[in-house]
Amino acid sequence: MGMGLFLARKILGLHGLQVTIGNTEDGVRVAVERTAAAYRTHSS
Repeated sequence: MGMGLFLARKILGLHGLQVTIGNTEDGVRVAVERTAAAYRTHSS
């Protein structure tokens, strides 16, 4: 994993997101999804 992908994963993780990268027949697929922790709400 290159430095750019490393930083992208770290930054997205701080925002409750996860990046998945994989090869396809047509090229590369990049998906960004919310993690389970991103769905939590905070009570006061």
